[in-house]
Amino acid sequence: MIHLLNKFIDAISDAMLPVHAGAHFADLAEEFGFAESVVIALLEPQPSLPVAYWRTVGNMEEYSRNNPPAQNPLAQYAFAVDVPFDVPTASEALGYRESDVRRVLYPAVKDLHIVVFPVHRLGRFVMYAAGAGDKPEDTPQTRALLHAAAHVTYDVMASLAPNRELTQREAACLKSIAGGSSYKATGQLLGVAERTVRAAVASAKHKLQAQTQSEVIAKSMGHETRHAQAAEQGLSK
Repeated sequence: MIHLLNKFIDAISDAMLPVHAGAHFADLAEEFGFAESVVIALLEPQPSLPVAYWRTVGNMEEYSRNNPPAQNPLAQYAFAVDVPFDVPTASEALGYRESDVRRVLYPAVKDLHIVVFPVHRLGRFVMYAAGAGDKPEDTPQTRALLHAAAHVTYDVMASLAPNRELTQREAACLKSIAGGSSYKATGQLLGVAERTVRAAVASAKHKLQAQTQSEVIAKSMGHETRHAQAAEQGLSK
């Protein structure tokens, strides 16, 4: 599965808009039989205006206007957990009958097998991603892959939002790679998985509008220099 995730990270790196990143997630989910998908990210600086992407039949936009996602039982459960789950699991945890939960879901998917891949950051719910299909390949391995992909999708969507500051992890990854370390060695140095390093570099490329690894490293060095100069100027005032 790791090669599929690496392939996904390489593909999503070409996204130019947050919705394009959502489309890449939908492509990956579709490979496992999740023909219908939805991604709703609460991006800074305006999390009250979520970026949504869906691949499904019917007019989901109109449905969402009349049925706010926050009132969806699956979304309510996604606020509480950062692990993949299906409709029976959410229904039992919330104390609802599964039939009652399905009754309020989007008509095009309410009778399908649905798995939700929530994303949390620092204990805060930031993205709802879900896939639905007639008989999808729903295994622990598939759930783990798509959940990891959902986290990467959020990182890329966030990098395409107006805020383009590099995170500490992104800066650390680029610094290590600039010193000649491989993705794997960088991950071992920072105590994270190789796929996390790849995702951090992809995110930094978007933020700094770089096309290649060499370009993003060069721009990140300039990025750090400008911040240091600004800090020095602030201290001298």
